[in-house]
Amino acid sequence: MIDGKDVKRPLALVLPGGGFRGAYQAGAVMELAAQNIRFDVVAGASVGACNGAALVLGIADELTEYWEKAVTRGIFQPKRLLRGKNPFKIAGVLDSFAEDRSGNEIDPSELEVDLLMSVTELETLSNVIFSFKDPDWEREEKRAQYLSSSCIPFLCDPIEIRGQKYIDGGVTNNRPIQAAIDWGAKEVWVVEVGDGVFWEKVLFAAMRKSLKLWPRPSDRIRLLQAILRPEPILEFGDVVVRSICPSAPAKVGGLFLTRERVLHAIDLGKKDAQDFLGSV
Repeated sequence: MIDGKDVKRPLALVLPGGGFRGAYQAGAVMELAAQNIRFDVVAGASVGACNGAALVLGIADELTEYWEKAVTRGIFQPKRLLRGKNPFKIAGVLDSFAEDRSGNEIDPSELEVDLLMSVTELETLSNVIFSFKDPDWEREEKRAQYLSSSCIPFLCDPIEIRGQKYIDGGVTNNRPIQAAIDWGAKEVWVVEVGDGVFWEKVLFAAMRKSLKLWPRPSDRIRLLQAILRPEPILEFGDVVVRSICPSAPAKVGGLFLTRERVLHAIDLGKKDAQDFLGSV
């Protein structure tokens, strides 16, 4: 129950990928956490997995600091791009996700809320959902799963885990609503990030000096087909799905990212989450 209104349980939060637009999403996540909304499971892809990790670890209130650090350190670094490394520093800033505020290691399997991470298996271009709490994976493997979710095609080297290579989960399942439903959620809240994400990633890919990851044209075409194909039709059934959407342009797309734009996007996300909670 939220402010005297019924909400179906289990309640899931779904955080799609969206590159820099993740700053807007971070604002919404911060507001939901500040209002003590209890989610039973969180599912995210790409930067959504980054914001989701902060939420399930109980450090959502620090997301503004993380995003500001990412900007001041250069959230987009072309030199890393040309070396085949992930040029988006938000992933690097949250790389220490497996530590609490005191710097002590956290066992993800002991967390109260699970984080479902959408990733793409490179060889078959099939979607895989990894669970933060899955006891079959070691801590460092879970860290690799988390980072692979934002491993953008053409820009970043795939991340290898147990002999399999993985890339950005947004390629095959950017809105892992079905994963939350399959987990058992009866109500799903989705923090959308707006349109144009795919074309921004194409722009970044075009800047790559070498397409060494997929040198053959046939491989590139296969990847683009995977990105462009529609996501499967979701069987909602008796599941309630609600969306938090940007009420105005967040203005964080493209390469021209500044601290002011990030803070504007975060504030907009907070406001839209407040409005959403008032309408639930």
